[in-house]
Amino acid sequence: MNRYFLLYFLLSAVHLVNAQDKSSYQFKKITEADFNWPTGITDSSAGVVVLADVGRTEFVGNDEGGFSLIYKRHKRVLIRKLRYTWEDDLILNLEKGDKGPEKLLSLDITDHYLENGAVIEKKYDTKDQLKIINQQLGNSIGRSITYSQDCIVDISYTIQSFYVANLRGWNFQTTVPCLYSEYSVSIPDLFGYTTLRLGSIPLEKIVSDKRMQSFAAKKFAGPAGYETGGVFHDELYSLNVLMHDRKWILRKAPAINYDLNSATLYSQVNSVEFQWTEIKNASQTPQPVIDGWKTVRERLLSYENFGLAYLSENEWLEETVAKITKGLVGSEEKAKSCYIWVRDNFKCTDQSEIYLTNGHSLKDIFQSKKGSVSDINLLLIAILRKAGIQANPVLLSWRTSGAIYFDYPILHKFNYLIVEADLLDKKVLLDAAEPLLGFGLLQPECYNGPAWVIEKEQVRKLNISADNYLEEQQTIANLKVNDQGLTGSISKTYGIPGSFKVRQKIKESGELSFGFFLQAALGRKTKMSDLTIDSILLIDEPIAINYEIQVKAKGDSLVFEPVFSDEYIVPINPERTDPVEMPYTRNLVYVMNLEIEKGYQVVKLPKSVKYQMNGQEAIFEFQCVQSGQAIQLRSKIQIMKANFSEEAIGALRDYIQFVKQKTYEPIVIKKM
Repeated sequence: MNRYFLLYFLLSAVHLVNAQDKSSYQFKKITEADFNWPTGITDSSAGVVVLADVGRTEFVGNDEGGFSLIYKRHKRVLIRKLRYTWEDDLILNLEKGDKGPEKLLSLDITDHYLENGAVIEKKYDTKDQLKIINQQLGNSIGRSITYSQDCIVDISYTIQSFYVANLRGWNFQTTVPCLYSEYSVSIPDLFGYTTLRLGSIPLEKIVSDKRMQSFAAKKFAGPAGYETGGVFHDELYSLNVLMHDRKWILRKAPAINYDLNSATLYSQVNSVEFQWTEIKNASQTPQPVIDGWKTVRERLLSYENFGLAYLSENEWLEETVAKITKGLVGSEEKAKSCYIWVRDNFKCTDQSEIYLTNGHSLKDIFQSKKGSVSDINLLLIAILRKAGIQANPVLLSWRTSGAIYFDYPILHKFNYLIVEADLLDKKVLLDAAEPLLGFGLLQPECYNGPAWVIEKEQVRKLNISADNYLEEQQTIANLKVNDQGLTGSISKTYGIPGSFKVRQKIKESGELSFGFFLQAALGRKTKMSDLTIDSILLIDEPIAINYEIQVKAKGDSLVFEPVFSDEYIVPINPERTDPVEMPYTRNLVYVMNLEIEKGYQVVKLPKSVKYQMNGQEAIFEFQCVQSGQAIQLRSKIQIMKANFSEEAIGALRDYIQFVKQKTYEPIVIKKM
């Protein structure tokens, strides 16, 4: 974190003049009318609505001669009786820096109930909770309660921070509807921030105001840390500072609804964030304070819990590396052997970290045979380097953690570390913390766009995009129609993402549970049996499955949908306006060979068709041909991209709907 304090004056105390802290929303005394369900909120099934959520950050002087931030929030929620078990989403995170931890100054929680037309208040004692949050540097302040009657909950709290770099942002949406959401900040002209906006719903933005605010200040002859011979003067004087007041409002914000077309619940939430960029005053050119990647790289490489861990000699690894690479010559063979050894011998205990665990060295991780994702992958880097293979850490953010910004090296946005190994003729990305990954493969969560390789001389940007993550499936159905109905076998080979998902399901729930999943995907009319799964433990090989099916006739008619598949393409909600983030691209080939016994005739057969979306972005080919008593069907679904902009949503929605309708068209066969 940057620590630039201060300029030509040190602030000892603050006296506000013309303070603009009045919200556009007033939290009035709760009345009986407030318990009525708000008009305009159509989704009452959730049983909860945020009536108002108001936040504000102010800069104040502190006793250290600098600025502190005071962040205040007040949230009011209406909860329907017996309709909602409330676990509030207010999770507080307090950062600890060189000036001490941020502090939760106050916390108030009050429930309001209606009894015989009168509003009854129940105020909670939060002293213990306040103490715990300050000790643990963060925690949830929600409660899991099933309400037996309608309730309005008021939550308010105040946080103090010494770090101007921690100007808090704001989410205008939550997982429930919100009638009114407001955030405001008052920023001294001494500090420059870049405002970062996410979300597609337009905000009602109050025009920025400017005003003067008076601070009590001690004069100082030169910038802090400069050898200018400057001295403090004991006398105080009034310092007028230009303040920039900004306020954002969103009314009737819809709830955030997660679906498989979003990388994360919060990837498209309407929000505002701030990045501190400069300090300035009237007599000095603005000085940038945000670290560039060059500075960040130098600092990371100097950390004992990062660069020094794998750049040191690590002589204690020599014997182990010699055994792992014995008899191997090529760099790829050595790298693969090192990777498999680490992957198969170490257990990952934390999948969200970029540094070595506090108080641990690589040798500690080596001896304990367990650690976080960064512990394990930093150890892999050290082992690869000891084997003579150039390897470096790669920082990224998981898809479920949201997007990261290209322009700013904001380290707290990164939560995952993998490895790039240079095999001379190619570079491969490795993640030894996940036991279900083959050599050179990554988890689907890693495909979140920008990532940075931390090399000794430079930082190099990679694009680990889901647009480059292909699920290639091939399914062959050999079927026949006879007196038993439709019977036959289906063989399917999954691609890289699909094989990983199957192994995950089997690891979590077992093969039997995966069989139930397949049966559910095929539908109630289709009976599945004799399922076999190949290559479960052969991590470098694709998963292949084989099973038998039967669809019984009803009377003299046999009706069935000819495409039997567990691959589901999530439809696009008609009201969706946010970009679509699919987990991978697709090339799905399905071939059905159907033999029809004599005495049966085809009554209805789907027609062949070809559908293209926006040129070559998505293609669907469907061919169904009858020759005598045989039918051959071939379906090919190709989606060349995983990420689609708002402008492409309509075309993508139509494509998916067309594919769904066509693959659900039945074949009808009747006994003569």
